[in-house]
Amino acid sequence: MSNVSNRHTVVPFIAGKSSALSGQRLSRCLYKPDRKTGIQKYPSVCVSVPELELELDEQTIEKLAPHILGLIEGAQDKILKSLYESGKGKLSSISNEDISLNACIAYLELEASGGRLTKEFLNAWFNENVQDNLAVVIAEKMGMSDPSEKDWEVVGKKVNGYRDMLSALSGGAVVYSVGQCSALLKALEIAGVDDDVNKKLVARLNNMMAPREIEELISLD
Repeated sequence: MSNVSNRHTVVPFIAGKSSALSGQRLSRCLYKPDRKTGIQKYPSVCVSVPELELELDEQTIEKLAPHILGLIEGAQDKILKSLYESGKGKLSSISNEDISLNACIAYLELEASGGRLTKEFLNAWFNENVQDNLAVVIAEKMGMSDPSEKDWEVVGKKVNGYRDMLSALSGGAVVYSVGQCSALLKALEIAGVDDDVNKKLVARLNNMMAPREIEELISLD
């Protein structure tokens, strides 16, 4: 990794420890052992790379245009699916406003931030960003140097426990102990993800752990 060279060193990825250099972002290439064979295709690696500086001149915009259009059309498809499913499989029509450019931008922003962080969204986010790294670490902690298929089933149940507790944070009434919060924060750290969803979950857990000042109660005798 380098801040000055135009070549950036690829190094082993260590969950919870690998990080980008100042002013850069961490690009990761992750692999996990096959659940049946226990064989990992390649070691996981990462590299700290400079953040892109978008220079949107006329030529660049022209080249990006078809890709941007594809992104917007994809958002329209997702909006249609969302409206159809929210109508429980009954939808007779949609309006231009439903799939307008502004509507697509709003949808993409909502999607990027995790929206309201629903249970379904958090489950999907966990499976994509946390599940694999956490499974590997749990297997190591349990002394599984060469996990069998049955071992992975045991690990999977423990991973699902973390997933269910994190996805439950979509509700407003859930409260965890300090120990549980610490364990969930460690799982998020292991994932090594630095997006808005991770930040919201970390903030929620840290807030849950913060001591509260309790005002002296008036005697009701």
